[in-house]
Amino acid sequence: MRFIDFMMFYTMANFKRQKGNESIEGKLIRAIFFPALVVSVIVSIAVEIFYFLFFHINIVDGSNFFIKWAIGAILCGILIDYVYRQKRRYEYIISPQYKVFPLRIPLGIIIVFLIFIIS
Repeated sequence: MRFIDFMMFYTMANFKRQKGNESIEGKLIRAIFFPALVVSVIVSIAVEIFYFLFFHINIVDGSNFFIKWAIGAILCGILIDYVYRQKRRYEYIISPQYKVFPLRIPLGIIIVFLIFIIS
């Protein structure tokens, strides 16, 4: 969970630095996009490894793999949205109770972008 918190914290910090009339809620909805894609890629890689090791099936070669992956990415986005907006986890990670990430905002944004690109 700390991995997703890291991505959400620095993505939102970047959106807060940008000027605009958008509400914090709108920026939070946009910030959910990066962790949802990264988590869905990591899950699809884990499923591919599992299926290949135990069933000797390559699921990426399937004709509808990208449709299934897109549905998985949407479901990850809905789950992350539920946790960070509805259950107010974002408010918890920016509160003093939570140990703040020590990196400067530009360095954190670079790391999040690299995680996104590498995945």
